[in-house]
Amino acid sequence: MRHTSALTSAAHDATAAARTSAAHDAARAWAGQFRALADQLFGDQKHHAVTRQAAVDQMRLNSDFFGIYFEAAHEFHAYLRDMGRSRTWGDELTLRAAVEAFGCRAHVVTSEPANWYLVYQPEGEPLTSLPLPKARARRAPPSVPLGA
Repeated sequence: MRHTSALTSAAHDATAAARTSAAHDAARAWAGQFRALADQLFGDQKHHAVTRQAAVDQMRLNSDFFGIYFEAAHEFHAYLRDMGRSRTWGDELTLRAAVEAFGCRAHVVTSEPANWYLVYQPEGEPLTSLPLPKARARRAPPSVPLGA
């Protein structure tokens, strides 16, 4: 019986570790919104804290626009406080705020068939075209002859 307990305990520990790791990876992925913005804006994701702070500052300065998505002012202020913390997931509001703060466009590919491609751009900027962003130069994969 003792052996079974040890196995059960070890399995439980492994499951808990996997959940912790998955949660950590998910938090990093969503914090990745700020890393992706930093990479595209500054050429290096290490500036993710700058993009996060700019988004939070933009929402704070424009609380009349961003605050309408919350039931009460204290909820909005709590959201800003939480969003200012490292590893807090970015969302659609932070993306909108970053676009406004940096005066840039954000091209988003989603898993939704009806809205698979979205473009966020600063308010008031006319929507003229939706070009796909240029890819960075990367080494081309080796070509494989057809029929091989």
